[in-house]
Amino acid sequence: MARINIKNLGLSYLIRQGNGEKVALIMHGWGANKELMEQFFTKSLSKHCKQMIFLDFAGFGGSDEPSYAFNSIDYLNLTNEFIKALEIKVDILLGHSYGGKIACLMASKNDYDALILCASAGLKLPKSPKVKLKIFLAKCLNKLGFKNIRRFLASKDGATLSPIMYETFKNVVDEDYQNEISKINTKTLLLWGESDTATPLSIANKMQGLIKNSKLITFNGNHFFFMQNDLTPFIDEFFQKA
Repeated sequence: MARINIKNLGLSYLIRQGNGEKVALIMHGWGANKELMEQFFTKSLSKHCKQMIFLDFAGFGGSDEPSYAFNSIDYLNLTNEFIKALEIKVDILLGHSYGGKIACLMASKNDYDALILCASAGLKLPKSPKVKLKIFLAKCLNKLGFKNIRRFLASKDGATLSPIMYETFKNVVDEDYQNEISKINTKTLLLWGESDTATPLSIANKMQGLIKNSKLITFNGNHFFFMQNDLTPFIDEFFQKA
């Protein structure tokens, strides 16, 4: 594990060597970390990459928490600064869930050799009546002085966060980057779990429609379908045709 200081934030990352020619940046989802991504994606990428870089976003894993509530543009800028500081050229982006959102933002501004999105965030989900009720209750109780009520009403992703990371979560959860995603020109592989409730298949289908050069493959499983399925044959085929 290595650490680097970017804009007064210590970021933790891992670099693994492979047998290929490309450099890949692999980004985790909300609440996860670089170790999870390393465990399940090293095998699939090592044939194609000479270096695989696994990054902990600020506030996750071994990286420092930001001093103020971030939004996704803050994470995008910090990730770009991280790449610049390492003095590397990234050829391949792979992101799961929230990491997929940052990968989409990166690919909307620059072309890469390949983009792999696993159950990616980035498009706004309609809120269910249950979620709307929770938000309404939380706002009302907060005004009455019940500051800690969010632990009981927040989603699983937000309930145990520090105050700054909870505000960050609120900043990023409802972002919609449809316009940015439609600008992606990079050849894209969309990998999705058929039983995903966090980023359901409707999101995958919409992304496929927005990204011109994209292919969608679905698997048995939920938001973490890659933990139950070997993605290697599908990623191999994707790179062979890239």
